[in-house]
Amino acid sequence: MHILITNDDGISSVGLRALADAAQRRGHRIFVSAPSSQCSANSQHITLTTPLHAHPRPWDGARAFAVDGTPADCVRVAPFLAEEEFDFCLSGINDGENAGPSVYYSGTVAAAREAATLYIPALAVSIMRGATDEMRAHLANMAVEMAEKFQKEKFPRFACLNLNAPALPPEQLKPLKICPLSQA
Repeated sequence: MHILITNDDGISSVGLRALADAAQRRGHRIFVSAPSSQCSANSQHITLTTPLHAHPRPWDGARAFAVDGTPADCVRVAPFLAEEEFDFCLSGINDGENAGPSVYYSGTVAAAREAATLYIPALAVSIMRGATDEMRAHLANMAVEMAEKFQKEKFPRFACLNLNAPALPPEQLKPLKICPLSQA
């Protein structure tokens, strides 16, 4: 599978690296397109009046770009930078949960929604603040497994998945639960 990896916390975030590493360990080809700086709470904002610059970044076994734009911009420019189409988009791992009304402000969720507008199945991934590298690695593996499972599903345009986890050691986590979007 060819996976677009993006986020809203920026190209240098540990969550982005955890997702990319997990996908590569499972044998997937990845392409990284992430904001050059922190872009949390940008929602679906896209850049219209200023040029977007995509700066190549070194990344083991993959092409990566730091984009001077929003998370949605990163997703929109990725197909023009990549050499092949994407099978899935993973956005995150966001440092802080994105549940309830916060999904409307989240750059992480917006990047996944932007991928969905381009007919790329997508999953936004977030973990509560205070997470360790072990917690992020576990969540990243779960996210890649979900991508593998849902890659062939036909979601309605604009629909994406949203995975949130508490900052707990893996052995303390409860099984996954499908939930409707909360209003609180």
